[in-house]
Amino acid sequence: MSPFALSLISIAGCAFIFYLGFSSLYHTLKNYQNQPQKESEPQCNKTKTNKTFVSSFLEGFGIAIGNPKDILFFVAFFPQFIHITDSILVSLNILVAVWILLDFCILMSYALLMQKAILLRYKNLIGIISDIILMLVGVFGAYYLLQAF
Repeated sequence: MSPFALSLISIAGCAFIFYLGFSSLYHTLKNYQNQPQKESEPQCNKTKTNKTFVSSFLEGFGIAIGNPKDILFFVAFFPQFIHITDSILVSLNILVAVWILLDFCILMSYALLMQKAILLRYKNLIGIISDIILMLVGVFGAYYLLQAF
């Protein structure tokens, strides 16, 4: 693949990340403005969903498998450690297993800690901050890539 084509795909990825952040921020702010403020009823009790463990796991797996962090890890960091054993197949299996285990532990720890304590209380604020960070990643990523042209 040519460097120019890779740069175009990267810029499209940055635009998509910006779009995800902007779209989510727009919908969050729109819903926040249209919501009547009732002091007697907590906000966290209004949005209850009854998801099964399997559907939650599959949704999380789908998000994690397309996570840019994982993709960047495998493209940039992973190849440096391919030859940890004499067999490339064994090396790849070990590295993939270690990465899956670490990623799973980190995400499960985050989910368990955030589920009750912070997420329900500061859900809107966390969403807005996350959306702004996504937009900044898209802008700075595109800026960095366009400087290379």
